[in-house]
Formats: sequence, C-alpha cells, structure tokens
Amino acid sequence: REFPDSEHFTNFESIVVQTPGIKECLIFRDPKSPDTKILVDVLQRSNIAITEAKKGSFKIVNIEQDLSRLLGQLTNNLPELECKVALGSVNALLEYLELMSDDGNFGKYKLKRLDISEYRRIDAAAIESLKLTPAKKDANKSMNLFSLLNQCCTNMGSRRLMSWIRQPLLSVDTINERLDLVEVFYHDINLRLTIREGFLKAVPDFH
Repeated sequence: REFPDSEHFTNFESIVVQTPGIKECLIFRDPKSPDTKILVDVLQRSNIAITEAKKGSFKIVNIEQDLSRLLGQLTNNLPELECKVALGSVNALLEYLELMSDDGNFGKYKLKRLDISEYRRIDAAAIESLKLTPAKKDANKSMNLFSLLNQCCTNMGSRRLMSWIRQPLLSVDTINERLDLVEVFYHDINLRLTIREGFLKAVPDFH
C-alpha cells in the first residue's frame, strides 16, 4: 500500500466512496491472502464492480516509458515513480484499457496524486446514513443533499458538486477561497445569470 490503512481498509473505502466516477476496480484475487476477502467486501459494499486481473499485469517493467508517451513528457523526475505499488496498479489499468495500442492516446493524459489528508474521511455507511448522495435502493432519488443543492445546468457542474459533497475540505484557507467565489456570484445576480444563461448552457460535456 502507498498510504497507511487499518486492517479493515477504512482509508481505502473512503477513497473509493469519496472519489466520484469510480465504478470498477481491477484486482488480483490471491486466495492465500486474508486481505483479498476484506478488499472484495469493501468493493461490494461500495457497489464497485470487480474485475480480476492476472498477477503479471501489476508488474512495472515498461511503465516509465508508457507514462512518458501517455503524458507527452519525460517522467524521470516524477515523485510518483517511487510509488511502486501504485505504478503496478497503473500498469494493470493501461493493459486492461489497451491504451498503448492507440497512438491517439499519447500526450492526452495527466497524472494526479490524490491526497487523502485534504478531506474529511467518510465511509459508505456515513454517506448512506447522512443521505449525502442518491443511493440505488432509494425509492425517492431526490431525498438527499446532492439533489437538494444541484441546480447545475451542465453535467460537469453536477459532477463537481458531487465531488465537493463527497470530499469535505479540511483546510480553512481552501474552504474560505471556495466561499469567496460563491459569495461573488451570490451578490452579483447579473453576473450569475449572464454566465449561466449566456455561456454555461451552451458548453458541451467535456467528460
């Protein structure tokens, strides 16, 4: 692991449920490892699809060269190269998605590290209990915080709102920066309407 965690994988569960867009996870199912069952339980509890990969998929033989092509830059000085476990996971992902087989993918990707210390940790049980986001089993999909706040006119805005709800900030400075921006649009109605009606509704989904 590249981050500290408990024997119940509580930090891993928080990452899975708090990072929007995660729908599938590649794993090597080692029958001899007690961690495998815990990992599978966390993923199933979080409604994440599980896809099994071969152990060899997690090797990092050519990963630096592959990343250089996908990122469109030399990766010699990337601090992420020290994260061997994470690189193995990246290699398995590249192999599964067959990204290296298409030259059109080269130079089109960015590598970003998720810092879990920036957010308040929330697990799947907390998200469900607090009704932060819609759940598959909910009869009424509007009875949650996200649906109440979501007045976004673009899918990109809705996804950003979802990430803000799932990843509560801990830094006071960052929280105030966000609130300052909200305050600008709250007080300036003309600016808000001009951007919303004149520009945002014409913006395509870049996801």
